[in-house]
Amino acid sequence: MKRPRFDSLFARLMLAQAVLFVLLGFVFFVWLTTARADAAATPYAVIWAPDLARAAASPLDAELAPSASGLPLQRRASLPHWTLSPRLYGGPIAKRLTVELAALGVQVTDIRMDWSGNPSLIWFHVLPPQGAAVWLAVPMPSILPSLSVYTASLSLLTMGLFTLVSWRFARRVTRPLEQLRSRMVGDDPDLADTATSSPAPPSAALATSAFSASSASSEILAIDAAYRQLMQRLQHAESERVLLLAGVSHDLRSPLGRIRLAAELLPVTLGTQADVDIITRNVDHADRLIGSFLDYVRVGSLELGEAVDVAAV
Repeated sequence: MKRPRFDSLFARLMLAQAVLFVLLGFVFFVWLTTARADAAATPYAVIWAPDLARAAASPLDAELAPSASGLPLQRRASLPHWTLSPRLYGGPIAKRLTVELAALGVQVTDIRMDWSGNPSLIWFHVLPPQGAAVWLAVPMPSILPSLSVYTASLSLLTMGLFTLVSWRFARRVTRPLEQLRSRMVGDDPDLADTATSSPAPPSAALATSAFSASSASSEILAIDAAYRQLMQRLQHAESERVLLLAGVSHDLRSPLGRIRLAAELLPVTLGTQADVDIITRNVDHADRLIGSFLDYVRVGSLELGEAVDVAAV
């Protein structure tokens, strides 16, 4: 039967921490991109505002004059139908950009993205003081963090430190469990044959039987204390069982011995010899049954090194 890929607590802890690291990295990337865009809203609004105001005020049929900032502006009465234009007007960055442009005299009522060309464009629905509203497009600035050698090195260093800390944390959490399992296998060798988990590493096999408060959690310490109490109760039950077997053996075999002795002391005549043989044979049979029963009960403590004649058996 194929074993699961993540069947140990250590592997599952490492997997959970890796997933958490990826999620935190994604959240940090989104936050960094949003923060960069929000910080860039004010300077870009200052750069775009004069060109947008002049382009919105000029007639649609007139040719656009070169912008003072050198931006390649586009102007249309309606949004192009081929534009992949998700609406950004309700987002926090678009709201910040709208407020900054409004403070500079440019009234914007909608903002759309256009990823169909290269470079991508930002379309502004500008409402001039006089005249009809018009759509104006400017190239979208790069707000994503660039992947430089410094950024790549820092990312690799962060991943390495996270892997090391995760490995140490997961090993610190799982080591007391491995020590407890090793001691259980040492106390009961049958567990080594029936255990379905992977063998304990050599470091755990040499572990001591006691845990310190700094190396095990309160749950592991509670399990260890419960296991110790269980072993003490088992040892006490075993000692009681030995005493019970000794009492049963004495109480049952003593009457049989007296019956056998009384039968053997009977006067032997032609009429009583057969009866004495029957009594002796039944006493021997009962003694063998009691011995077999006691051997069955003492199966865990009997010596199994006795040599027998297989052919005779």
